[in-house]
Amino acid sequence: MSNDRVYCCNKEATCNNYERSELVFFEQVKFEKGFVWEKWKTSGICWIFLLSGEAGVSIEDEVVFVEAGEMFLLPALKGKLKAFTPLEFLYFISDRPTEYCLKTVSELGCLEGRGKLLEILPLNQLLKGFVEMLTVYLEDGVDCRYLFEEKQEELFVLMKSCYSKEQLSYFFYTLSLHKEGDLKKLIEDNCLHVKSVAELAQICGYSVSSFKRAFKEIFDEPIYQWILGKKADRLKERLSGEEVNLKEIIYEFGFSSPAHFTKFCKKWLGMTPTKFIEEQKMTGEHIDL
Repeated sequence: MSNDRVYCCNKEATCNNYERSELVFFEQVKFEKGFVWEKWKTSGICWIFLLSGEAGVSIEDEVVFVEAGEMFLLPALKGKLKAFTPLEFLYFISDRPTEYCLKTVSELGCLEGRGKLLEILPLNQLLKGFVEMLTVYLEDGVDCRYLFEEKQEELFVLMKSCYSKEQLSYFFYTLSLHKEGDLKKLIEDNCLHVKSVAELAQICGYSVSSFKRAFKEIFDEPIYQWILGKKADRLKERLSGEEVNLKEIIYEFGFSSPAHFTKFCKKWLGMTPTKFIEEQKMTGEHIDL
């Protein structure tokens, strides 16, 4: 059905000037008529350059027609694209551009009354040359992460040079509507399944430092305290169930030992786990899980 080719270098970064997520890559794809594409599953952005064909792009209740020679953005975890004809496009996913995108929107002011979510921009000659060179890299198997990171910087220089501030603000507008809500959901869905902040940041498509800043803006509290609080809330639910197996809970929550588990309960529940279970039985406050 599809002919996907991903080129993303997995080499460890050694340059101190790079503090970026590994979720930075370009990909060139081809699809048959009627195919529906929903591939972006990160908290970053999905930037699509349509090389040939026609398609319909939908996000929420809005549907927009796009054709070869146009580009558009989709926020993380949102939208889909349906091929009206045989289709070929290049897309770019990264967490890093978002800071610039939202800054561009905020500089122009509030655009809530503009009436649409997606803004389609035509590729001018400079952008066409940029895309053509990328397709050559991909077809030749170039897979350097550093090159792609440099290409994303080049892309933003070209965007700022080729389009007005108003055009750019409209183009990036959809990200300002969805980014915070999507990141919040991603954090809440995964916070109890990771062993470190670095792991959670990677899932969300951020460097650790950028993730901490974004987290503070959303939740307004230190990330470590927030995660431990969520863990304590979930632990209360598990210990309040009809059937409680402490060995399973210790394993499920990743405690290193029964002593570690007991220490956590004393701090966050105010008592040992067995005492907490006894009190729940006395009050009859059981939760069906």
